[in-house]
Amino acid sequence: MDANVLGSFYWNELRVRNIEETKTFYHKLLGWQYEALTMEEGDTPYFLCKTGGQVVAGMFEMNEQKGFTSDIPPHWLGYIQVANVDACLKIAKSEKSEIYFGPFDIPEVGRIAVLQDKGGAPIGIITPCR
Repeated sequence: MDANVLGSFYWNELRVRNIEETKTFYHKLLGWQYEALTMEEGDTPYFLCKTGGQVVAGMFEMNEQKGFTSDIPPHWLGYIQVANVDACLKIAKSEKSEIYFGPFDIPEVGRIAVLQDKGGAPIGIITPCR
């Protein structure tokens, strides 16, 4: 799979309730190593998951401060690469999709948003920085 193709999955992110327990599990299961990134001052770290020195996914701990209520279970979220996040959101809104958050820019990463598809599944979209 080529992550540089529009319409393909570009990034996968794991959202969890117990970060240390989950990191230990994936380390034992897949040998993952982790690099912590601080997104905003005082925020919990975002972890890059690595195998063989290559970044393969991201992981963070969900909490109320980030808008994740206790009824939201841990889950994987895939981000699909699009040419223009804002244009895609306009289409999603016209289709009555719920926009969970975004759009917003992450420096040196790209512009992202998370929405609900017509079947009710959450999906992320991203226009990466180039």
